[in-house]
Amino acid sequence: MYTYQAYLIETITNLHVGSGGEQIGIVDNQIQRDPVTGFPIIFASSLKGSLRDHVEKNYEVTENNNIVDVFGGAFDLNADDKPENSTNSQNESNQTAGASSTKEEPRKKRTLKPGKVVFFDAHLLTLPLRASQKVYYNCTCPAVLDNYTEQMETFGIQLGSTEKPSFGNDNSYFRVFDPVASNLEIEDFYIKDLQPSEDKIESFLKSYAGIGKSNFALFNNGHFTEICKTGLPVIARNSLDENGISQNLWYEEFLPRRTRLWFVLGFPEKYENKEWLERKICVDKIVQIGANFSIGYGYCRIYKLPFPEVKS
Repeated sequence: MYTYQAYLIETITNLHVGSGGEQIGIVDNQIQRDPVTGFPIIFASSLKGSLRDHVEKNYEVTENNNIVDVFGGAFDLNADDKPENSTNSQNESNQTAGASSTKEEPRKKRTLKPGKVVFFDAHLLTLPLRASQKVYYNCTCPAVLDNYTEQMETFGIQLGSTEKPSFGNDNSYFRVFDPVASNLEIEDFYIKDLQPSEDKIESFLKSYAGIGKSNFALFNNGHFTEICKTGLPVIARNSLDENGISQNLWYEEFLPRRTRLWFVLGFPEKYENKEWLERKICVDKIVQIGANFSIGYGYCRIYKLPFPEVKS
């Protein structure tokens, strides 16, 4: 029997989790996308790898067993249980020290152990888009929110007592919930004499997304899908030789900072390492996800849901 917990990722810096393989088109390095909807996504294998890397950089020696128990790894059958990667440096030093010895030590038997925690894909929740009256709005569409709430119901996750609002999908570019917004432009979409929606969505946004309604915009499905497919930021990057001559110019797509995504973890019932893992990834920690660590990409915060306060 497994129990499930939802988490929210907020990107602090730009995020690039590459799709890999050859790309067709102008953008050489594209981000990962849901194969059905085309919305940005972080596949479970990439997310698990990033979280494991983060935990292994912030662990105590006594926590070796916890890492293998959560993520999986290799055990020595006739030695203390340790993750394979934590013994590499020790093995190398032992081999160097014993290089002059003629007596060969017997090889230790090893076994692989799968991790007990189930990792699921991280899905897009909101995307920050530039606006005429504010720096940005947290934007999404009914299809994204419907998928989000349906997945919560599937996994039996309760995010407070909030009833699911009816998001709808009208023909206008977008809807806002700020009573002072009018004649508003978000990216290249402009609405004159905008009438703010009166839907009771504020409590839902607090619990499910950690944002307030004053800077939230709900696009229709068609326009938001187009933004996600063709309107994400792209940066030009270059590789120079020792003489400063360009050797490899390429274009890379990324998710902008303040993007929000959500994901689910599955834990065995009464799992003793659940709180340990949450302390490692959720409590005052900056988690790096994806590529380009050396240039500050992928720095994120992870929050356990339901979200206790409004974040704008």
